[in-house]
Formats: sequence, C-alpha cells, structure tokens
Amino acid sequence: MFEKELLVALNAAHEAGALIAKVYQSLKTQENAPADITTETDRESQETVLKILRKEFPRSEEHTSA
Repeated sequence: MFEKELLVALNAAHEAGALIAKVYQSLKTQENAPADITTETDRESQETVLKILRKEFPRSEEHTSA
C-alpha cells in the first residue's frame, strides 16, 4: 500500500546516514545550536532527507515545516 513511501524514506535515511558516516571522525559542534541540530552534519543530513522527500512528494510540502 505504501511501498513507494517506504522506499523513498529508506533511500533518504540511507543518503543521510552515508553523509554522517563520511564525516563522523571530524564532526564539529555548532555553538548555540538548537537542541535538535547540534552539528553542521546534522543540519546537512536533515536537509538531505527533506530534499529527497520534497522531490518525491512535492504536494506534501505544504504539510511540512522547514
């Protein structure tokens, strides 16, 4: 029923995870960052997921905040 959604979500998570793994050894914290985003890599991985979801489900963007 939601096969496409699951595949897209898994792909987004995989790409974000690959980004995090790539820079894991040299993560730098951001001063005064919001509690949910503490490093530049966290922000980049979140943007990676959102970019993929918005591309695959453009009509759903009106229901997301970012």
